[in-house]
Amino acid sequence: MKPFPIETVASDEQGWTVEVDVPADCPAFRGHFPEEPVLPAIAQFRLLEQVIGRCLETDVVMTGIPSIRLRRKIQADDRVVVRLDRLPEQPGAFRFSLAVKNVRTTSGVVEVRPS
Repeated sequence: MKPFPIETVASDEQGWTVEVDVPADCPAFRGHFPEEPVLPAIAQFRLLEQVIGRCLETDVVMTGIPSIRLRRKIQADDRVVVRLDRLPEQPGAFRFSLAVKNVRTTSGVVEVRPS
């Protein structure tokens, strides 16, 4: 899958806030409800891998998803705001949230390692 377009990256003491566009031509939408395209969870994980890799300035692979909550759908042409916070007690782990128009869509904890 081609990379998601990352628009902005901002960092603070705890982590990062990243804006990512989800274009309508994203291959992940194929077969996921043509009348109302929805970004599947597996594509959201790929988006997270890409964002974390960008923030850490290295390619990463997801090794675990200790918790996740899918609340609302992400649709074609949405701009997703990703918030990542390091978990200092767990190297390679990040608490995350995805939001569209200030409404949280997905949240949880992911674990990654350099690929």
